[in-house]
Amino acid sequence: MKEKLHGKMVVFTLITVSVMFICIPVLARAQTKLDDYTFSGLYTTLYGLDTFSTNGTTEVVLNYRQWTDYPTDAWVEYAIVIKGTFSDTVYSSFQIKGSNSDVGKQKSFDIVQQGSDRRIRIANLGAQRSNGYGEIYQQ
Repeated sequence: MKEKLHGKMVVFTLITVSVMFICIPVLARAQTKLDDYTFSGLYTTLYGLDTFSTNGTTEVVLNYRQWTDYPTDAWVEYAIVIKGTFSDTVYSSFQIKGSNSDVGKQKSFDIVQQGSDRRIRIANLGAQRSNGYGEIYQQ
């Protein structure tokens, strides 16, 4: 009789631990899509067509793929900006040198000041035209 009771306790404990591991990652991965983009043959700079808002409390991340049609790596700057007539207000930016057409990667803009009318600015810094696509998320 004692052996059966002990066996039931072990099964109950394993089920409880499994449920806890299933719930935690789902809560940690909540993201809000802000924008997406695609570029092909980019030689200079382009801006996202849509604007978006940032909340100022959680990080903004970029899921991206970029490449060139040449044996050299793409070199691209990504920035979150408010587009101006003569210059832009830049809230966060970074450069990525490398090609990853087959596998998506992710990079953080960190926490971007709260506000609206933000957009993505993409600038080719390399000597060859670049291609790419991706999405921007608020964590």
